[in-house]
Amino acid sequence: MLAQSSVYYKSALMDVFAVIADPTRRAMLEMMLSGERPAGEFAAAFPKVSQPAISQHLIVLRDAGLATVRA
Repeated sequence: MLAQSSVYYKSALMDVFAVIADPTRRAMLEMMLSGERPAGEFAAAFPKVSQPAISQHLIVLRDAGLATVRA
């Protein structure tokens, strides 16, 4: 069992590194350090990035466990 959990840990860690490799997602995480942000703030902060792309970045961050969504 230890070998399986070690493989899972390494895989999850690599996934997080892949997520934060993107400069837009790193900048979004930096924005979140000071507190919750509505999606519109991200769209305003990245005018060259489309709203669907912002949404996709947020989904990737959420799926990696780096952000949460509040409805």
